[in-house]
Amino acid sequence: QITDVDENDNVAYSRAEYRLPIDELETVKSVIGVDKFKREYCLSFQDDLSIPYYQNLLDKHGIIEEPPIFGSKRLCCGGVDFGKHRNNSVLTIGELTPQMQWDIKFFKAWELGTTYKEITHFINKILPVKFPNMLKVAVDATGVGSAIVESLDEHNRFEVMEVLFSQPKKVMLVETAVSNLEEDLINFYPHKKLMTEFSEYRREISDSGKIVFKKGASDDFIDSYNLCNLAITSAMQDGLNSNRQRIRSYSLGGQAL
Repeated sequence: QITDVDENDNVAYSRAEYRLPIDELETVKSVIGVDKFKREYCLSFQDDLSIPYYQNLLDKHGIIEEPPIFGSKRLCCGGVDFGKHRNNSVLTIGELTPQMQWDIKFFKAWELGTTYKEITHFINKILPVKFPNMLKVAVDATGVGSAIVESLDEHNRFEVMEVLFSQPKKVMLVETAVSNLEEDLINFYPHKKLMTEFSEYRREISDSGKIVFKKGASDDFIDSYNLCNLAITSAMQDGLNSNRQRIRSYSLGGQAL
């Protein structure tokens, strides 16, 4: 924590490493918004329960209807959380709209007992057919996930992003997902299991002062959703580079091929 705000949300003091003055912190607050500033600079959260995916945010952006089919020809990004033991493996996909927002509305959960071979077959063979303009898929490469990633076809048109879960990585993933919602980049279909996991997810401060996240009964859908957000963020950053022509042509009304 390097600062705090008073009852009027004005910066009260600065403990920044390089003595960042209060007026510069005020400038930062005006750019990123009060809520995000409180989280990142004051370690102050939205409510007493420290729910990162707070209700007003979910109500505002959980507005997408369930798609009639599992497939899209729009530019897409995805996230895969490989289930372990008693957890499901989950695939989450978002598509880029002509308004340059992303609608995260495709969810696929594999039943417990589904072999990883079946899942990799789906990603290698079926996913490219149903989503021919997939840009990136971020996958859980933790533990057994590392071996599964090696089975993914390197010749697929989409980029596979390997993600090793750790508490610092989870903090980054959650903050990226929440930030994308707050910046109106993302809307999503309020899948029942995802909403349940959102409501049970908690942000806490450890005894050492570090931010940690604790799940409820499960976090398969949240992890997959967050990985999808990471892929989206990466694709948008790459939009100025390797994906620029595809994203630019799409924003001008063309169908990216």
